Amino acid sequence: CHSFEYLELMKKNNPEYAQMFEQSEIYLQNYIASHPNLGKERAVVTIPIVVHLIYNPDSINHQLSDWQITSQIDVLNEDYRRFNADNIKTPEMFSSVAADIEFEFALANRDPNGNWTNGIIRVPTTISEFDLSDAMKFTTLGGDNAWPNKDYLNIWVCRLVYPTLGYSTFPTDSSSKSGVVVHYKAFGRIDCFSTKYYLGRSATHEIGHWFNLKHVDGDEPCCALDDGCDDTPLQAKNNQGCKEFPFSSISDCSPQTNPQPCNNTSDMFMNYMDYTYDSCMNLFSNDQRIRMLAAFNLYRTSLLSSQALIPPTSFSNDIGITKVLFPDELIYGDSM
Repeated sequence: CHSFEYLELMKKNNPEYAQMFEQSEIYLQNYIASHPNLGKERAVVTIPIVVHLIYNPDSINHQLSDWQITSQIDVLNEDYRRFNADNIKTPEMFSSVAADIEFEFALANRDPNGNWTNGIIRVPTTISEFDLSDAMKFTTLGGDNAWPNKDYLNIWVCRLVYPTLGYSTFPTDSSSKSGVVVHYKAFGRIDCFSTKYYLGRSATHEIGHWFNLKHVDGDEPCCALDDGCDDTPLQAKNNQGCKEFPFSSISDCSPQTNPQPCNNTSDMFMNYMDYTYDSCMNLFSNDQRIRMLAAFNLYRTSLLSSQALIPPTSFSNDIGITKVLFPDELIYGDSM
């Protein structure tokens, strides 16, 4: 995941955005503090998705099937509702804080013009691979323009420069760049091209950022920064590969580089917001749920009034019956 690098690039290129992002964290924490009942009224929200598949016509590997794309939607629904079959792998130490986020996802049935769509847009490109410059989000740069982000979660699937699996904007970005980017090799769980990221968890992870989640290590070494969630233990660094529970990355820090205590029993390395392999991830936490709900209420409520999941009702192009000719109006020949 290169969401942190992407964020730093945006801050560097736009000092006003950097200030706004820092203020947004204070705003989010104040919102959570002033809404003690946040999340207690259980309600499932469905997020409309449009997938922009940017593919090279010369490579059959880039042309993902509808089946593979819909398998990714299945993964998101399982992971965000905690219906994932591998939730039984969550260690008992963390099972009490593992959360059903109550977000569900569906491909759009209606495009911005009110026409029917299956929510999948295939766009050929001559670009061999994309980087953090967001070119895949613009038709003029070899990608595909976003659909209105007030009505859709835009996901761009394309070939990304090594070793990027994906990246996401954070809720403070309301521009046409808002959305998630995922490498085609790590999208879906059917006929996936990756041997490590083949269960669709890259999209689960990146959408977590889209809902304002940070990496569990706070993107700072040796517990210098928290992720804003009390029930995810302070973690010295991100974890890669697969770990055997219990495991703590604090051994990579010396007392001199450990500004605050983070001698946890174990990192929550199976959290979707760590860097472990897909097969080792299996939970979001309760505090992550609260953080996502707060971000939704502050930045994403327009999705509640989106018409994207309502099939078009216009039948202007329908081949229907306009008149019955038989038996009254059918004209027979004289021989009859």
